[in-house]
Amino acid sequence: SSMTPPAPLLDVQHFTLILEAWAKSSNQSAATRATNVFGLMKEMNIAPNVVSYTSLLWAWAKTADKTRDSAGSIINIFQDMHHQWQDQGDEACKPNHIAYNALLSGLSRSSDPSALDTATKYFMQMEQMHDLKPSGFLYNTLMAAWSKRDRPDQTQALFDEMVQRYNNTREPDLRPNSVVYRTLLRAWSKAGNPTQASAAMKDWIEAYQSRRIREAPSELEFSLVLQAWIKSSLDQAPDRAEQGLRQMMQFAQSGQFDCLPSVFTVTTVISAYARAAQTRPDAGQKAWDLFLLLEELGQIDQTLSNRTRGPKGRRRNGDEFEPNLLTGSQVIKALIHSPTPEVETRIQHVLETLFQVMRHRRGQKKSSSFRTELRSGHIFRNLKSSLKKSTLESRDDLIRLCHQIENVAE
Repeated sequence: SSMTPPAPLLDVQHFTLILEAWAKSSNQSAATRATNVFGLMKEMNIAPNVVSYTSLLWAWAKTADKTRDSAGSIINIFQDMHHQWQDQGDEACKPNHIAYNALLSGLSRSSDPSALDTATKYFMQMEQMHDLKPSGFLYNTLMAAWSKRDRPDQTQALFDEMVQRYNNTREPDLRPNSVVYRTLLRAWSKAGNPTQASAAMKDWIEAYQSRRIREAPSELEFSLVLQAWIKSSLDQAPDRAEQGLRQMMQFAQSGQFDCLPSVFTVTTVISAYARAAQTRPDAGQKAWDLFLLLEELGQIDQTLSNRTRGPKGRRRNGDEFEPNLLTGSQVIKALIHSPTPEVETRIQHVLETLFQVMRHRRGQKKSSSFRTELRSGHIFRNLKSSLKKSTLESRDDLIRLCHQIENVAE
């Protein structure tokens, strides 16, 4: 008779596979389940290694913002790994860059107010503790975390230290790349500091032009500088944002950068004028001019795509230059509070344009941002409310146009 083969013995690799599965899981109890698996492994006298410790760290890191005392658990796991390596002499448990990434990511996501300071402390000591040089990836992890905590000064400090380390060592991994510059830009943009955001953009452009960096800034990154101006609440903020927008057009037309402003960037600047309309007599005219600019941008894009090929000459989706409901509502808001000649005719033109765009998209069976906006109802309710409160003679006709847009979107 055939003998039944013996069951395979469990080892650290089997448990690590399970830990990795929980680390990738979206289950809210993944950290607890992974901890139980890790505990069972120890009970069976199976020694964990750096990979199993790191998988456990990631299980906690993924839910750190939703799990109570996650920072304490993450620190204890890392300290246990460090103890096994340093005090017990287990080289298989020596922390590596991947383990540090899990540690820093987990602490960065924790709601514990002191967790990010602790993460930064570990980062600064990693070379002394484990003979690991800080990598550009880890620098960016911390930079992004401080940015989310509204501490652009810490983001900048880490960036400056990274640059200094690169200048001293010439380690390729420490040379700032587009991801790092983008993180720095986001930090200052979010803080509403246009001076620092502009400085970061200037540095990125110089690095690109001198071939120290491969990726050029695009519309997204240039728009962050515009948003920094708008969030600054300075009196000249809308004008400076518009200057930046028109400079983006010049860059795109000259072929320097692929940064032709789309409807989203233009709408951002229009919104700035709309917010200033009650104190700026020219805000309505400025918003109207930018609304008309969208058609010109679509034509410029077509010209660029016909002139060249490649990344800088790519043809973009035509929808990127069509006004959406937010665009129209902000133009109308600016026109109501800062009237221009033929204000009612202009508002009617805006609404008719929105209607035509919606009808065209419906005929083409394209997904429309209008439908999302109308379902939320917030923007559209505000638009109709502004028209009802206005003293415009044709307001009833304009409100009927609004209803027609709603009907087309149904």
